Amino acid sequence: MPSIIFLNCFLAAVLLVVVSSGLSGARAEASGDLEPVNGGALCSDVRQILAKKGVSRQVPDREIKGDHLQICPSNRSCCTREMEESYKMAAKMDFRLRLQGSGSYLKMLIATSASHFLGKFQYMVKLAENNTRTLFSQTYQKMESVARLPTEQLFLDLLSYLKGKDINLEAHVDSFFRSLFPVVYNHIINPDMKEVSDDYKQCLREKTSEIKPFGDKAMLISLQIVRSFDVARSLLQALNLGVEVINTTEYMDFGTDCYNALVRLTYCAHCQRLILAKPCSGFCLNVGHGCLAQVAELDRPWNKYVSAVYRVATGMADSSNIEKVLNLLDTKISETIMHAMEDGSEITKKVKNLCGHPKRSTRSSSEVTDSEQETNGSIVTSRTVVSTWHSQLQNFVKTLTENKWFYTKLADSLCSNETFSVEGEANCWNGKEIGEL
Repeated sequence: MPSIIFLNCFLAAVLLVVVSSGLSGARAEASGDLEPVNGGALCSDVRQILAKKGVSRQVPDREIKGDHLQICPSNRSCCTREMEESYKMAAKMDFRLRLQGSGSYLKMLIATSASHFLGKFQYMVKLAENNTRTLFSQTYQKMESVARLPTEQLFLDLLSYLKGKDINLEAHVDSFFRSLFPVVYNHIINPDMKEVSDDYKQCLREKTSEIKPFGDKAMLISLQIVRSFDVARSLLQALNLGVEVINTTEYMDFGTDCYNALVRLTYCAHCQRLILAKPCSGFCLNVGHGCLAQVAELDRPWNKYVSAVYRVATGMADSSNIEKVLNLLDTKISETIMHAMEDGSEITKKVKNLCGHPKRSTRSSSEVTDSEQETNGSIVTSRTVVSTWHSQLQNFVKTLTENKWFYTKLADSLCSNETFSVEGEANCWNGKEIGEL
């Protein structure tokens, strides 16, 4: 389906943006001589506030001439070229942490939803397996021991497929019914028949598609399983992709120009001993949009991604409802067995025509292997399922849709934090001084 194809291509586009993002430029030259200025003020307050950034040892005792600085030039300064380099590292880390903070809610929402829905789907599969085991133990008791292995394998395959294993699910469901046919033929259609040989059973399995003992019912079950599991797995893969995209963009290299601008935004005021000054909101937005220009290219793909997730989730409501398919699976399997029993005489004719007369097994029918005697503990027989997951899915999609413009609004989100910039354009740091932008 188009939505799934788009989701598979989305990450490649994201990685291309990351690879093409700005690269770090050359490091600044070493600091020149520290030339004091007449009447220079003490820089102790700057040293104190920068102690947490690990650059306090580089702060001069008093103001020096700052016209040699590359990022924060000024007549008087408490900064050195060495400090500017330290500021760039600190600004890079600060920016990364702010990006992580802005995306943390969205990433947590997607990650926890992916884990939650996978757990829900796994529970549905386990409940369907237990109901199917109950079907054989209570309704088709003669088949229980020999039907156990193909039943366990079927549900193991369903779980593996949900977890992303590359298997042909349709072929595995078909294999289940092929394995089931000899059991049905020997114990349901011809219950008085002695145990047939392994070669004869193999012939029955190989000729199942020609004999069609289950009519079209097995094929319909297979179609429903494949359709619903395809959609469920696509949803899980899409959610994991969303987390990966956010993680990838958080660790992009935004380039030297960006980091220099971030230093001017957040640290150059310190050089002028304006340690309490906050950037003007317009200044912050200019720097933010500039730094996030590469990330902004993800806006349209992200918008399409959210729409694709919405379509995938919507597809789980009707014919692709995995809960409905699994909740009725044991009933559907029973219907296939009943169909074979009702059509027993015709099936027997086809079997004799294709496989010959039954050949008895060399093992006595009274012999039971250890594996056939094993039990797997108590069986959950309740058919009552409190269906809350679909409403939870709808709530998740609603919240995700509200974040459709996440990358468009990312700079605004960063600058709206009052700890980062001040609202308004007066009496704030404009990159050179306290004033207007």
